[in-house]
Amino acid sequence: MKKLFIVLLVFVAIVAVGIFVASQIALDRTSRSVILYLTNYASQVGIAVSQMRFNKASFRPPGTITWKGLYARAKRSAAEATVSAAEATIHVESFSEKAFRLTVKEINATLLRGPDRAEEDRLTGDFLDAQFRIDFRDPNKALTEARALAKDLTALLTRGRCSTFVRFSGQLNFLMGARRFDAGLAIDRRGEESVLILDPKDLEVVAQEFEEGLSEGVVKILSENPIQAPRLLRITKLAYDTAREAHEKDASIPEDAYRHILWGYHLTKAYDPKFAKQVTEAHEADDMDEAKADRDMDHHNAALGREYAEAGYPESGLLERTLKDPKVMQLPGQIGVPEVAAGTAEVESQKVQV
Repeated sequence: MKKLFIVLLVFVAIVAVGIFVASQIALDRTSRSVILYLTNYASQVGIAVSQMRFNKASFRPPGTITWKGLYARAKRSAAEATVSAAEATIHVESFSEKAFRLTVKEINATLLRGPDRAEEDRLTGDFLDAQFRIDFRDPNKALTEARALAKDLTALLTRGRCSTFVRFSGQLNFLMGARRFDAGLAIDRRGEESVLILDPKDLEVVAQEFEEGLSEGVVKILSENPIQAPRLLRITKLAYDTAREAHEKDASIPEDAYRHILWGYHLTKAYDPKFAKQVTEAHEADDMDEAKADRDMDHHNAALGREYAEAGYPESGLLERTLKDPKVMQLPGQIGVPEVAAGTAEVESQKVQV
């Protein structure tokens, strides 16, 4: 009887090991199928995924799946990104309520932009924690819900907001000019959305790089649009520096008009007219120390820059347009090109890379 018990015990152990090994194999195959789906989905939205992998997948009863050593590399237009995580775990919170929790640890992401990949932004995260529901009892419904979840979490990385309940703690490190800056990242739950936020206090440090600073309205936009923030700041600095250098070289060049035209133009090229208008108008709305006529002039010239971008005018001709276009407001209340400026300014063709 004792021997029979031992034999049965060994048999149960072998079966358990067999089930575990089979589940590991099934998990590995399923995970690779998910990678294939995500790669195909990315291509449909214009993202070319060159690599997406994990080192190890494991299942721990009753309901925990862990992937270790995750890595992905992708390209879109002139941008290239790599994302890695030490570990990602999905845990069943409640079978009856179909509630799950996703936890990702030690996140590192790098984004390279520009023709020479010189603009490098880095995101690091201690953890990301997301809560969601999937009806695992219905395979078709579960697959649909899983796809929707993947799309929603992707929106957090691309737009900085999603509807899934998410907690996150991390840092954004970005290049502006010759200096690098750090800004804290966190999630703020607003209504039905989880919104990624940059620490406004850290942005105030960045604002000191600008001679006139950054208005509270622009800082707010930067804080609430962390994905766009590094490039927006680089464009703003580009407009300031290019206009100042042009004016220092030729005093007849209207620095203020040229700066706002450049700003509106490049913001529109980088994003869209609506967002470009939101940024430029937020800046002027907060500058109450400036006379209304000056604010109106800045609004007008930034709008003209947006108009140039939408018309498809090349950036190499923006200085010449600033000097010769009769629609440019070079002085408060004055639309049209002063004869002195038009006749004596040395117009040079400039091409600026953003």
